[in-house]
Amino acid sequence: MRKILRYTLIYTFALITIDNLAQSFSFASNQTILTVALTLSLFDILIKPILKFLLFPINLITLGSVRIIINLIGLLLAQRLNPGFSLQATLLPFGLPPISGLLSHLVTSLYLSLCFHLYQFFLKKK
Repeated sequence: MRKILRYTLIYTFALITIDNLAQSFSFASNQTILTVALTLSLFDILIKPILKFLLFPINLITLGSVRIIINLIGLLLAQRLNPGFSLQATLLPFGLPPISGLLSHLVTSLYLSLCFHLYQFFLKKK
């Protein structure tokens, strides 16, 4: 229960951070942010380990690239389960033009994963 709460809070901060930096999310309300964070944290805790185990041989062959696809599946699942949450065109750094479509989902998934792990690293118990 504590792990779910911890992941939900970290994902909430990560979603807000990515939304402010890349301006790629659209939330209907503040409650939507919490439900998306809860969906992503339940995906991380319950479904992601099963997918990692099942896709381990492919992950070994592709040198870990499958983890990016697993994170993308989590973001697509959160978008599908929460009707008030949508993904818009993602802004890229260094003045590059915004991207949309599946590539936008992929880049946003990478941003979200990076932000989540950075917050998790800084909030780690010592």
